[in-house]
Amino acid sequence: RMKTMFAKDKFDVTSLYKEDSVFSSLVQNPRFDQVSMFFIAANVLWIGIDTVVNDKDFLIDAAPGVVATEQLFCMFFFVELLIRVLAFKFVRSACKDPWVVFDSVLVTFMVLETWILYFGMMALNTKLSFFDSSVIRMLRIFRVSRAIRIVRLLRALPELMILLKALGVASRSVFFTMCLLT
Repeated sequence: RMKTMFAKDKFDVTSLYKEDSVFSSLVQNPRFDQVSMFFIAANVLWIGIDTVVNDKDFLIDAAPGVVATEQLFCMFFFVELLIRVLAFKFVRSACKDPWVVFDSVLVTFMVLETWILYFGMMALNTKLSFFDSSVIRMLRIFRVSRAIRIVRLLRALPELMILLKALGVASRSVFFTMCLLT
């Protein structure tokens, strides 16, 4: 009885894809997923490097290497999302895939910061100094929130998720042991 209660039919997103489409065959190719996972891992590493190396509040003030790397990641994730959406029979069907919705939110924030804000500030030749420092901090939080993309990497590597859960359980017991010892 318990087995039937927990045995839910998993949602198969491939049933919503176009049958004879370049985009759907590309999305279903395991290499596409592997390249996406590589870029996700590289982006998470880059975010760590960026927080150490780049102390500027806006991308327009950053070093050219930082700008080029941000533009590369933004371009890749935008094209990846576009390919995933175009693989569906209907664009509105993409909203049924939680990973497409999740990526859409992250890519939207990435495009706002990397392209719209950057090129807008460049076109207007302004530094947006009229912003309050709290608004600038909020923009930096959006930049770091892109690391949430690592969730997709954890989904692809369930063994890593098991290890992380075990570390969480072990850290709890280490914490209470340290409290008792002090």
